[in-house]
Amino acid sequence: MSITLRAATEEDVPRIVDLLDIASFGFIRHFNSALSPPGTNIRHAIGARMLDPASQLSISKTTIAEIDGQPQRHEPFNSQSQHQRAEAV
Repeated sequence: MSITLRAATEEDVPRIVDLLDIASFGFIRHFNSALSPPGTNIRHAIGARMLDPASQLSISKTTIAEIDGQPQRHEPFNSQSQHQRAEAV
């Protein structure tokens, strides 16, 4: 198993947005939704901020760790148990 580090790219943004949301217990999403006009897609708004090099959330300040050349996927906390329940039925 080899671990490599690389600069984040635009392709990483959706996964990073999800991880930020999980790590902040929804605070990032809540904070941005409070500042955005009604009807704004918050995931897209956060993603757009990440693509701005001047933003504090810029992907230019983000490093991705990969194991054997693959970024590690995250699973929602209860998705495995839901999957196991579906197989048991």
